[in-house]
Amino acid sequence: DPCVQTSLEESGEHVIYCAGEVHLQKCIEDLSRNFAVGIDFEVSAPIISFRETVISKQELEQFKSLSCDRKSVLKFLSDIPYGSIFTNTTPNKKFEISMTVRSLPTDIVHYLEDSIRVIKLINTLNAQREISHSVISENDLQTIKIFQSRLNELMLNAGDEWIDAVDNIWSFGPKMVGPNILLNSSSVNLGISIWPTILNNEPLSQSFYSNIINGFQLATFQGPLCNEPLVGVCFTIIGYEFTENPNTTTSNESETNTATKLDTTATNNAVYGPLSGQIISTVVKTCKQALLAEPVRLMRAMFSCSIQCSQDVLGCVIAVINRRGGKCLDQSIQVGTNLFLLETCIPVVESIGFSDEIRKKTSGLAIPQLMFSHW
Repeated sequence: DPCVQTSLEESGEHVIYCAGEVHLQKCIEDLSRNFAVGIDFEVSAPIISFRETVISKQELEQFKSLSCDRKSVLKFLSDIPYGSIFTNTTPNKKFEISMTVRSLPTDIVHYLEDSIRVIKLINTLNAQREISHSVISENDLQTIKIFQSRLNELMLNAGDEWIDAVDNIWSFGPKMVGPNILLNSSSVNLGISIWPTILNNEPLSQSFYSNIINGFQLATFQGPLCNEPLVGVCFTIIGYEFTENPNTTTSNESETNTATKLDTTATNNAVYGPLSGQIISTVVKTCKQALLAEPVRLMRAMFSCSIQCSQDVLGCVIAVINRRGGKCLDQSIQVGTNLFLLETCIPVVESIGFSDEIRKKTSGLAIPQLMFSHW
């Protein structure tokens, strides 16, 4: 089944990722009857994925028309200063980084989600060139240029704050392909990005850049609220530097200072661990601090639901949808019949048992069709 994914957790549990409740039930049934006959296993309740994101200023402005009982909470959110800069240093005090966070425009998020194949191609070509400096085909190069051009167009339309942002993208995340961006706006190595590797320049993964990117990947894979992946978040590097000055001693002092430096490095590694690991953990810490300073929220996965039913059971169907936190988006009657067609959306977390309840309440006269819609 190409729609099924599996993973093995650290606890030893096997997780099956399916397209919906019925799909999951069918997979478990096939597993117990055909592929794991005679093996006893326990099946937990379904686990629903969430996402974490940052509320933009425009979204907060939309809350002004809400009722007064919510405005006290929204006032607290609106008082939070946007763009707060957070600075952290590695435990051995050799590396320092400053970062801030902001939300990505919706159009850019959707475009990144639709361009996963192209982003994977970029990562694959970057990895190949680091190993063998292979030549990139003209078709692949053209595909990447189209993606870069369209992304730059969307960012220019989003406002002046996104000007030249495309040229300073270091990575996408999580898993190198997600709808989150790592930007470098510092004066240090300005212009180094994910694109120069494609254009036969210096690979981005050299030196400590890969450590910063790995920290970004970890931060976007597990958010600060519920350890769920992030969506629509842009992390911006304001500045970074090595606080340790380069060796400027004379040749007569080089041997003594080299031995002292090796002893100091060995001591620091024994106490704090390798510098690469310190940089990764420091970047993760800085990303999460910047996130928690912004209005962060959880995003629910939503199903779009199409239901065809008669007028006699229309009230029962709408009652079930409302009780499960859904919304009726469109309601129309088919010409020449007494059948109504409902277009609704319902949270995935509330969809467990939804089809059975609809059939019971309507005596089988209404059957919903569910499809993933959005976060």
